[in-house]
Amino acid sequence: MKLNQKILVKKTKKLFMDTYQYKAVLVCPVSAWFRGCNLDFARQKLRAIDPTKLPLLSPPWSKLRSRADLDYCIALESKLSNFQDFDIRVEHPLLNFYTNNFNDIVSITSVDIDRTKYVSVPDEVLYPKLEKNTVFLPKIDFGFKITMGKTRTSYDSFINWAETSDKVRLTKRCIQDLSSDRSWGGSYFYVKDEKSLTMVKMFLGTEIVRIDRVINAISA
Repeated sequence: MKLNQKILVKKTKKLFMDTYQYKAVLVCPVSAWFRGCNLDFARQKLRAIDPTKLPLLSPPWSKLRSRADLDYCIALESKLSNFQDFDIRVEHPLLNFYTNNFNDIVSITSVDIDRTKYVSVPDEVLYPKLEKNTVFLPKIDFGFKITMGKTRTSYDSFINWAETSDKVRLTKRCIQDLSSDRSWGGSYFYVKDEKSLTMVKMFLGTEIVRIDRVINAISA
């Protein structure tokens, strides 16, 4: 099976949720009904709609404007009900579908090509190498990517040490977060090797929420 050529394709650089190789981003008028992969709930809500009373404007986040919208959502639910081993994340109106089955990606995007925002698939060269806690990045000559969680204090001493070391590359967002008394997390930076990583752990400890091994995508 092949994807429709109209679909925008991006390259998967790391496993989604440390599990899935493929991702399809779909524009779904009632994506929230699919939250948590609760297909029984979505099916119940969709079957309760009277097509003659569209557009459905209440609640405000519901965007069922036409019979075509309703038909698409019904077809989407039907497809998902036949799939196995997948996950869904909702960022209304976007429905993010994750799987390791490429045929399922082709199938779900074929429901309506124009409602597919994009698809992520692994590069054919990198495909056998995708694994948990590994990220492929071009032109990054560092061994590890460090992702920060929420912080409740500033880390000026770490920033001062890191900025004088060629073994650490801080991003602007990370410097901003670690300079603040409080941050929401999510920023990241790069560390050269295991020895430097040990030093980073001494500075930041449990504030680190994720460590990914970086593999240069060009040389991999």
